[in-house]
Amino acid sequence: MAYDWENELTQWFSRYGISEDISWASVAFFQKVFENTKGVYNAWFGVHLSTISIIVYGIYLAAICFDCKDEGVWLLVDHSPLDIDGIEYRPEIFSNNPKYPLIWAYLKSISGLPGLISNKALWASFSRATEKYINSGRFRNGDSFHIDLDKGQSEESIEDEVTFHKKVVCSLRDDPWMRWERLKTAPVMPKRIKIVSTSFIRNIDVVAEVLYRANGK
Repeated sequence: MAYDWENELTQWFSRYGISEDISWASVAFFQKVFENTKGVYNAWFGVHLSTISIIVYGIYLAAICFDCKDEGVWLLVDHSPLDIDGIEYRPEIFSNNPKYPLIWAYLKSISGLPGLISNKALWASFSRATEKYINSGRFRNGDSFHIDLDKGQSEESIEDEVTFHKKVVCSLRDDPWMRWERLKTAPVMPKRIKIVSTSFIRNIDVVAEVLYRANGK
């Protein structure tokens, strides 16, 4: 049975009591995302509790978030910001590379979603950004995730990775001294959880501090 992602999206918006117009605009938005993502079959698409997103290597290519700290619409674009009403630009810190500079276009109010769909320049920028990111050579073979619109994406580990990523971003937004205060009392060794094999629960502040010190290098 084919995965009815359009219905998943409309039901997601219905749960939050969002208008039908915005609900169908979200379907059109993600249809544009799929059409313009270079290397779309290396990505995961998922409808989660507070986020609808398509990610590659744990980084948002596009997302709609509601009822959470990062509420709004997120779209990865290249380094040439476009002057669009309601759009702010935020640095994409995890792929911060002088050769492949990328940023997120951020629309705080999802009511402005219909205005993004027909903006050809925005989608061209998104397409270039996804191509730069996926083809940057930053990742090893085997690191990629896979998008399957016939089956959907139900792996809890992917949602956990997105949640972890968002927490790291929040830590990076803190002043360095705040991270250091937390790190003073943090366990030296990470906690371990058992899935099928043994893995480690990474310390968010450690990840953020390493990224802060590396300054994108």
